[in-house]
Amino acid sequence: MHSRHDGMQLTNDAQPTADRRFSKNDYTFQLLEKLESRDLRDLLNELVTKDLKLVTSFLHIRDLRKGEVSETQADFVRTTALRMYASGAVRVIIDRLITALDEKTKEILGKHYANPSRRRIKKLTDVLIAEFGPLKTKMFYADAIDGEARASRHLLSELSQRESLSIDLYLHDESPLGPISPRPAPAEHVKLSRKERRAEDKHERDVRRSQARTSRQQDRLRKKDRARSMAQASPAEPELPTQPHPIQETKLQHGHLRRYRKASTDHPDTGSIKSAFVSFEKEDPSEGKIRPCVVVAVAPNYYIVRPIYSNAGYFAGTWRAVLLADWREAGLDHESVVGHKTHKVRLVHVHRHVGRLTIRDWNRVCRGEVNETANA
Repeated sequence: MHSRHDGMQLTNDAQPTADRRFSKNDYTFQLLEKLESRDLRDLLNELVTKDLKLVTSFLHIRDLRKGEVSETQADFVRTTALRMYASGAVRVIIDRLITALDEKTKEILGKHYANPSRRRIKKLTDVLIAEFGPLKTKMFYADAIDGEARASRHLLSELSQRESLSIDLYLHDESPLGPISPRPAPAEHVKLSRKERRAEDKHERDVRRSQARTSRQQDRLRKKDRARSMAQASPAEPELPTQPHPIQETKLQHGHLRRYRKASTDHPDTGSIKSAFVSFEKEDPSEGKIRPCVVVAVAPNYYIVRPIYSNAGYFAGTWRAVLLADWREAGLDHESVVGHKTHKVRLVHVHRHVGRLTIRDWNRVCRGEVNETANA
């Protein structure tokens, strides 16, 4: 990306950044680590858009606006750079902040830029502090020292003798870590519990598939019987009381919601319709609306519900909402759809009982029959 600070040739012949080993004990690392958030914010706000773009692209973070960097964003830049110190992230930020100081140094030192004397460094320090301030000056010197500048001893003298340029140093332990011990094998009882849980999950899936298959077969038989009875019926004959259908429709069980561990999907209240407050799930949880909801699971202190909407709009999820065929029997006032997304509603936010879905509609919700019509 950029060579080690060629500035201050003050430095030795520069090595590429890729060949340099960066350390938490570098002066620049410790300076950035202890820099006040407001000071770093002010420094970043002085950068031009091109330099900000270079910093954010190197750190793989979102672009920053020139002159609009906040303290929170400055803190994020700092923590990201310190975390990526080994790849030279600290070096990249410091380099963007001290470019003007390097140009000024070349102008002042002239032919002595490669190896200035103690007296010239002292004079240079006075000029840099007066024009750029002590913070940028000690950043410039810290970067040159980390880059093994020829004049490092003079720069260290300036940092130690001038209180405004002092840097508090803390020795970071960079000793290599020992070998990572392998992950221990799970105990026998853990293996057995996992095996039992997998078996239970497989059994639940088999039961749900079997229920869905049985329900579809019952639907087909009921449609055939209805069509046969309509074909045989005569309008002149008096209507006879219909015999109860020999096939009883089975109520399916809603898919288990694993993130709600205490909620039961086979509670008697499942399939009922309650009027409850449902949040819009925005920044303010108090923003929401009281609407009818289908209860799909029940816990001691809350219901897991799927809201009911008057049409398949955005919140219902048009492509996943289930159109209710028997909405009148459910106690609703108009044609409605059941949204796909589940919500957790505490019992205190449940207002009243509205009704209950028919088994046919409940099974269609469980199977996820998207936007089916009443005769589908």
